[in-house]
Amino acid sequence: MYAAGVSACATSTPLVVTGVGAVVTGGCDGKQMTDFDDVARAIARCDGYTINFVSMSVIEEADALEIGFRWGPGKPDITLSMQSVYYFALGRSPGADLRYVDKMLATPLPAGEPWPEEFTVDLPRTPDLPALLWIRAEPASLEVVAAVVTVLEEVRSSKKSGPHPPS
Repeated sequence: MYAAGVSACATSTPLVVTGVGAVVTGGCDGKQMTDFDDVARAIARCDGYTINFVSMSVIEEADALEIGFRWGPGKPDITLSMQSVYYFALGRSPGADLRYVDKMLATPLPAGEPWPEEFTVDLPRTPDLPALLWIRAEPASLEVVAAVVTVLEEVRSSKKSGPHPPS
């Protein structure tokens, strides 16, 4: 089961963080955040995970990309859910493990500013582009540029909790 909103938060660590343009919303405290730092920290929690699934769909003019990350029974699954995807690439070097993610990086690309020097994606910078988030993983050779990014973390029940007996 994945956290679907503020009510699912059990700790002070954000379980759901959504970046839309230059504003980030969500988190356990329900407050609006004004930068991508929380999204970048949530994405960095995928370090050491493996890519479990990739799903992309296009319905009419809307697009959605979901990438699931799995560690195993010791850590919660994490899903990156993205909309308004401007670029997506997944590849690997010969002999490399396609699924293993050693390092996840997220870089904000503010609207109206030039691309950073290290940005090698063939995406022309036009005035009508919104603020974007550039996500990449190594050595899995994963790159995504999207305007809307939601990080979902699996919520696991503790062994102590369970159904309450009828009163």
